[in-house]
Amino acid sequence: MWHERLRAARRAAGLSLRELAAQVHYSRGYLHDLETGRRKPTPETAARLGVALGADLILSEEDDRLAWTIAHPDHPEPGAADHLSVILGGLRRLEDTTSAAAVLPPVLAHVDLVSSLADQVPDRDRLGVVDQLGQWEQFAGWLHAASGDPQAATEHYGRALNAALEANRPDLAATALSMRGHLAWQARRPGPLLSLTEAALRQAVGPAVRLVAMQQLARGHALAGQVAEADRAMARADHLADHVTEVPPWMYFHDRAYLEMQRGLVLALLGRPEAAAEAIAAGLAALEPERAGAAWTDQYRKLLSADPADSPQTG
Repeated sequence: MWHERLRAARRAAGLSLRELAAQVHYSRGYLHDLETGRRKPTPETAARLGVALGADLILSEEDDRLAWTIAHPDHPEPGAADHLSVILGGLRRLEDTTSAAAVLPPVLAHVDLVSSLADQVPDRDRLGVVDQLGQWEQFAGWLHAASGDPQAATEHYGRALNAALEANRPDLAATALSMRGHLAWQARRPGPLLSLTEAALRQAVGPAVRLVAMQQLARGHALAGQVAEADRAMARADHLADHVTEVPPWMYFHDRAYLEMQRGLVLALLGRPEAAAEAIAAGLAALEPERAGAAWTDQYRKLLSADPADSPQTG
């Protein structure tokens, strides 16, 4: 909900209600009422707060529509799944400019909400809500992983996989498997990294999802010291990149810049520091301005200044 996005953005900015009130010239009590959902902002107020906090707080009619669905689950607003998708997209963009920890509380609240809706809406609407539940669970898993809680991330990815299979969304199922493989990458465990990524490739249909999994497979082989296999997987990923015309909403940040940085990780693991540095630098330079300063880019910047003998720990 909008009030949860406001609270997350304020906390990410490190501001108290009183400090924010002084910046935007509203009373502390008014901001408190906005954060608790007791009062609704005007579009102008929402825009002013967004500018002050550097966050996407544009007031959306989707909030009102979702509120109706929550209150009347047996008669949901037409397109309830689309409303959830719009709100999820806003939270994804908010994470890009704040942090995973700041966005996690409202995302978890929505996961509970969407899970409850899936059990209450009429059968004709269930699969659309279950599809959304899978996407919310996948994002919650990512936020837990980025916040250093792999156990919670694994649980959310498991629920995302179940929802994706029920909703018949093979690419979402593949992403859940791939993200569990990413947890193994973070733990430096090539065995489960490779097996989970291969399982993702068996599920994946779209070239974008296959591309991301294939790049991860290359990292897995490189981590295991399998140079020839890593090179083959990178070549296959390059081929897939030429056939990607669109990406699913949960992979919006997997553009050419991000994929080039991922390529740099493989090259670093294969002991090719100059090529790795070139790829990572090119990827960082190509990032859109609003993403260039995101927290997740720090690991790549550190690689550029690291000792060439060091191997990357995350990705």
